Amino acid sequence: MKTRFLKVRIIATLLTISILVACAAIDSITRDSTTAIKQQDQPTVIIYSTEWCYWCKKAKAFMTENNIKFIEKDPRIEKDFNELLMLAHQTGVSTEKLNAVPIFIIKNEIIIGFNRDEILCRLSTKTCKDSFLRSKQVF
Repeated sequence: MKTRFLKVRIIATLLTISILVACAAIDSITRDSTTAIKQQDQPTVIIYSTEWCYWCKKAKAFMTENNIKFIEKDPRIEKDFNELLMLAHQTGVSTEKLNAVPIFIIKNEIIIGFNRDEILCRLSTKTCKDSFLRSKQVF
């Protein structure tokens, strides 16, 4: 009788453990897919930077810490700079303003200089302050 009771308890314990493992796996899959959806919804930021630029390093560290997807381009490379020039012409930004780094492209907007609040605002769906739009300012 004790042997049968012991077998039943072992089977019940194994079954409970199996259910817990399955629930944990389902929870993990659900969280991963939710995170993946949020990251897919977030636009990828393009940053034009150089290796010697202090603010470029700060900006890339900030985006990495905040899980912001970004592509790094070097404005000293002709192909990369030509892409930036083309976007500047399309958006009406003066090419004279493109002589500084870092430069960000977020949702087809050119942002010159590093401002944490501006980057977060541009990535969100809320309306941003006009004072953030430095690409429209006169330097």
